[in-house]
Amino acid sequence: MRTKQLFRPAVLLLLLAIMSAAIYGFTAQNTIAGEIRAGIGSGEINGYNVTNVRYVLSHPIFTDRVTAVAFDLDEPAASVYARFAPTGGSGVWNPCLLVTPPSTWYCPGFFEDLESISSLEVASAD
Repeated sequence: MRTKQLFRPAVLLLLLAIMSAAIYGFTAQNTIAGEIRAGIGSGEINGYNVTNVRYVLSHPIFTDRVTAVAFDLDEPAASVYARFAPTGGSGVWNPCLLVTPPSTWYCPGFFEDLESISSLEVASAD
């Protein structure tokens, strides 16, 4: 009876050691080599600076609506999305198109009321 009581904790410790080793091995595989640039936010974001923001107004019917936005990033990026903050706009992320490599982006697909826009958010990654 005494050996069964000693055997249970030993098996439990062995299982915990195996699980710990497996988890460590899995996380060690998820390393990314090299410099990675990514960020989300407004103004200066982690890894990128957003400058030269230009809003495109709908013309001629809805002159109080923003239908697109263009801006420059200080470094090349592979994917870029933009949205107007949920408090002022729809909060829907729109994909952006690279129009002048390597850094000028154009984001169409908006129909936001000019009066309700409080901030622009940009998400980008290389």
